[in-house]
Amino acid sequence: MKKILLLSLLSLIAVVQVSAQRHNHRKGDIKIEDVEYKSVVLSYPETKELLMFIPVDLTIVDGEEGRIEISYPVQEEEYINYGSRDGRKFIIGRDGNKKTPKNTILCDKIPVRMTVSLSNLCRIFSNSNVDIFIGHDSFNNSLYIQNGLAMSINAKSITAAESIKILNSGTFTCKVQQLNTPKLEVVTNDGFTGMWCSTNAKHVSYKSNGIDNISMGVACEDLQIFSRSKGVICFTGTTDQVSLITRRKSTATIALPELNQ
Repeated sequence: MKKILLLSLLSLIAVVQVSAQRHNHRKGDIKIEDVEYKSVVLSYPETKELLMFIPVDLTIVDGEEGRIEISYPVQEEEYINYGSRDGRKFIIGRDGNKKTPKNTILCDKIPVRMTVSLSNLCRIFSNSNVDIFIGHDSFNNSLYIQNGLAMSINAKSITAAESIKILNSGTFTCKVQQLNTPKLEVVTNDGFTGMWCSTNAKHVSYKSNGIDNISMGVACEDLQIFSRSKGVICFTGTTDQVSLITRRKSTATIALPELNQ
């Protein structure tokens, strides 16, 4: 009986794997240039938080405050839901009242495209595959970036007058020439964090319990590092003081800047 049960279980796993492969294969056969997109333009000038629960290519630009342009595959229209909540949060995701079709084409290669002019953003949250391109770099006094699955950010600069905090629980990559803020905090609870940046922050804090590939230039007053991670953590430049705490499970290679004399 045990052998029969085990055989049935293995057969079920095989069926699931084949089904997944076929499903992914169908998506892979679709070329993005063959997908028909539909666009809508909205205006929510009070938006301060952007929450994304489906694959999105997000571009942040200068323009009329609150302008949000969304382009999505026509065949996905009835399964996508978006809108403002409490006048503060703009949310885009699946329509929870409808079952997602098995033949959905939304993925990191065929995402929803969003172009927004939201200079008052204080929070960017994603629990999906999101690529962010920032043209307009000045945001709310405090900017909170939170990744729950996969997020990449590309920009020349990001500016917040008081602080920038990044919380990662998935795969996060950040290529920004300059992070302009007095206080920078990066926390990796799990997953991978890759950052290739410079910052003028006076106070820099980096805490990781994941896998790191960090290359960051600093000129700060204090640098705090807490590591239970793997990979490479490299800070270059100058700092007045460094606080370094590592746990036994940490195997990260850590390179630190010179102390100012």
